[in-house]
Amino acid sequence: MPGISFTNSNNLIKIENDCQITINNNVTNIKSGQYSKGELNNIIKPLAISFVDKKVKIESPCCYNLDENLKKYLGFKDLNFIRISSKGMIYYPLNGDYYINIEKDCKFTVKTEKLVLTTYKIPIGIYSIREIENLLNCDKNPRNTKLTIVDQFLKISTNYEYEFDSYLLNTLGIPLFNFTTEYITESPFNRTVTGTNELQFYTQGFLKDINGTMETINDHIILKKRNYTIAQLNKLLPSGIKIQLLNKQLYFNYI
Repeated sequence: MPGISFTNSNNLIKIENDCQITINNNVTNIKSGQYSKGELNNIIKPLAISFVDKKVKIESPCCYNLDENLKKYLGFKDLNFIRISSKGMIYYPLNGDYYINIEKDCKFTVKTEKLVLTTYKIPIGIYSIREIENLLNCDKNPRNTKLTIVDQFLKISTNYEYEFDSYLLNTLGIPLFNFTTEYITESPFNRTVTGTNELQFYTQGFLKDINGTMETINDHIILKKRNYTIAQLNKLLPSGIKIQLLNKQLYFNYI
């Protein structure tokens, strides 16, 4: 992003020819002339322009595009607009922290004492063992299911019957797991099973507690509070938005 040349000490930007900016599919015309930062911000709301070391920084909650003239006048050689986040979003597991990388949406079904079957989804993300335990203890359960790690294997203790899909079975290292019976012989019953495959714990840096809504021209994306790898988050975001991690700082590149 090259710097721009201000016309005088008042930091006025010179627009030599009429140009356009498109915000959420709405075209805004900018007449030729000299503009202060405040004047431009009034024209291109809800975008926000600021100056950093004689360079223009654009922040926006929505999708936007500049025509070739406006890119030149604002000092952008391309449409790679960067927003920098706090370093605190990047989390690196400590010794003794157990995180599992769930790379595709999966689901499980739970049967209660009243023989009610309910299916729950687990979206992609990075989950601690405690977070997975909380998911299994869904709202209708009195939190009787416990997860522990025994020599790299997952141990599940519960008084409920579960069915996991094949991906979740393998990810949790319990491919032979089966709590499901045709009927309940006692109530409450207690069962414990230990996995047969060692867990592959996630030890790299990831984005912690990401949540919020992103609006683009064709998409309305809701991210519930969850942990993600950068690759996972890039798959969920529109193709024109990419995230990079450079020097432990997070960059959003809008193309």
